[in-house]
Amino acid sequence: MGESTLVLNSNLSENVDYNTSLLPIKARYCHQSWYTDKKAPCHWHAEVECIYVLEGSMTYYVNDKTYELAHGDSLFVNANRLHFCQSEKDSDCYYMVLLLNPSCLVTNPGLEARFINPVIFDNGLDAIIMHSSGWQKDASALIREIFELVLSDEKEYALTIMQDIYAFWNLLYQNTHRSHQGEPNTARMNSLKEMITFVQLHYQKKLSLSDIAASGMMCESKCCALFKATLHQSPMAYLTSYRIRSSLALLTGTNKSITDIALSCGFNSGSYYTETFQKLMKMTPKNYRKTHLAQQ
Repeated sequence: MGESTLVLNSNLSENVDYNTSLLPIKARYCHQSWYTDKKAPCHWHAEVECIYVLEGSMTYYVNDKTYELAHGDSLFVNANRLHFCQSEKDSDCYYMVLLLNPSCLVTNPGLEARFINPVIFDNGLDAIIMHSSGWQKDASALIREIFELVLSDEKEYALTIMQDIYAFWNLLYQNTHRSHQGEPNTARMNSLKEMITFVQLHYQKKLSLSDIAASGMMCESKCCALFKATLHQSPMAYLTSYRIRSSLALLTGTNKSITDIALSCGFNSGSYYTETFQKLMKMTPKNYRKTHLAQQ
């Protein structure tokens, strides 16, 4: 499966395929090992995201904050936040992902302004770990129940799902709401989105650090600091890893030579591509192609 589990637009937003036409909700199980190097691509979406770890552990990154999740932990990620997750290379993580579009809570403008927007636009609430006590324990239980009801595919449960969503949101609002004025300052995150989008649109070309920084209207030093604080790698390392990830579909879905694939993904030679691929993927491109085709 792998990164095909996330369908991303050029601006890093995810195309979310809801489980049912009745409600804007997505529920799915996920293994971290499905992703290249056990690292999901950085992305965002209008939905709030709830994670529940069933087995193993992983690190979750939301904007410039880091959260360590282990078995039994759950995490709430607010809407429109850049986020991604990864597991250690010698381990895996099996977890539930629940995406809820806030529009399902909106019944009139007054309720939206009073109870929905103050949470969505709370600059101090990028994410929160749900611990196993108090209101967070209750919230975590509701996340699991909503998840299971959505996957049951029983349409008569729609009202029960909505009841649980409102109960979950009430817990969230009552226990995390902070007074705020207007929307948060998202300039830094918007600049990062612009730079990542630039990389993904132009990775096949020769790119420099100055090119990436300019796309986000930043100096090189601020660009590097923002990438390292948020993605935990340098801009050029992100470019290299994205080129490698982009080459995987060409290795498994075409008969192109290793050199042709390397050049089409922005590498200046087949040998450098092979060397870089092996460092990241722990095998050569040739062996990756052979292994993948053998599994089909």
